[in-house]
Amino acid sequence: MLSEYALEPDLLNSYESCRYFLEKFGISRGRLVSQFPTSWLRTVHELILRERGAGRCSELQHARIETMLANIRSALVRRGADGYRAEDTWLLNAENEHVARPFRAVVAHENPRNRDFVLVASDMDETHPLWAVACGIVVPRTPAALAAAAKPLLQISETLVFIDRHFGPENARHRQVFEALLRAGTADRARDPRTITYFTGTPATNDFFLDTCRDELPRITPAGMTVRLAKLAERAAGEKFHNRYVLTERGGISLGTGLDSGQPGQSDDLNLLDRDQYVRRWNDYMGVTPSFNLVCDITVVGTARR
Repeated sequence: MLSEYALEPDLLNSYESCRYFLEKFGISRGRLVSQFPTSWLRTVHELILRERGAGRCSELQHARIETMLANIRSALVRRGADGYRAEDTWLLNAENEHVARPFRAVVAHENPRNRDFVLVASDMDETHPLWAVACGIVVPRTPAALAAAAKPLLQISETLVFIDRHFGPENARHRQVFEALLRAGTADRARDPRTITYFTGTPATNDFFLDTCRDELPRITPAGMTVRLAKLAERAAGEKFHNRYVLTERGGISLGTGLDSGQPGQSDDLNLLDRDQYVRRWNDYMGVTPSFNLVCDITVVGTARR
């Protein structure tokens, strides 16, 4: 659903190439750009400044490129220590990194060693198996499958928001998926996400909801992690609290059925939200003026072994 690519910085050396490649990346398009090396973004900025200084990029084009680079930030992925060797070419470094920690593909000017995971920029199109991405997928309604689909987004995000109007901490089918999502969002990262929030519209009484959160959720939440759970209510003549989402500060996923496990053989449709959809739904729940009334909330601290 989300795939990480290594993109050779030198490919972004003109307005035309920036417009072509940067429009292909983004959470809503299913493609992430690896900051490989960690100076990747700075290198691209320097390339464009050189083009501007040489008169090959107009002031207007430069401004548009800067806007495109700002917009692509939500799709940038940091790899931490990448073992980059300055004495080697970018492509050789990327090939070696792929062997250790695979990208979906490496996009470069050339492929002199005929690597099957290297896409030559001038030859690729949307039909290539390594470039084609699915922005909507069908997955089994199991905790493992749902968490695996959301994991690439959760792992690169600092604010995790889960939305299911039927979530009830008393239900094992909800707890199992929630636990799997928390594990997916904290795996292989140096620190936990900054905030985690779950919005529900459960019909349970407030006291039952709060007491059950206290009793059931700390033991499935990784030790020391803080999670806020909030019960919401619709406003008169306002938005309907119905659809299910996984949202972060970078983008979002919609689910057709819900954030719970189903019966054997059942599946669900997951779709990446396009940018306008995402902004609308983010503001509904996390904006300055949310679309729903807060009924009650509680913060729990995890005690589960990591």
